[in-house]
Amino acid sequence: MTRKELADNIAITIREYIGYSYTGKPELKLRINPVTLFVTVITEDQMLSDIADSDETIEDAAAAERAAAEDATDYQVEQNPDFYPVKNLIKIGDGGMADLDHEAINAIAAKYCKD
Repeated sequence: MTRKELADNIAITIREYIGYSYTGKPELKLRINPVTLFVTVITEDQMLSDIADSDETIEDAAAAERAAAEDATDYQVEQNPDFYPVKNLIKIGDGGMADLDHEAINAIAAKYCKD
């Protein structure tokens, strides 16, 4: 995936979720899987649940003490999503309309795609 494709995916995902109005509530997060580059928008409660699930998976794999468990732990760590506040990726324009902050979105895409 190119940087432009990822930035476009982020922009489309945010726009589909919030439309043209966003009050900041509920606190929304952009979630990106660093391996698959799968992008979603979730609530802060969902983010906390994701983190707890990931920690539990790592703890379970670590307790197994075998080579397969180490592989599972490594895989889980690679799959741990990154989170970004949606409010940092939009600008509120005149009339209260939410507009995407393409500079901020491109900066995030640049972290994952070098081309």
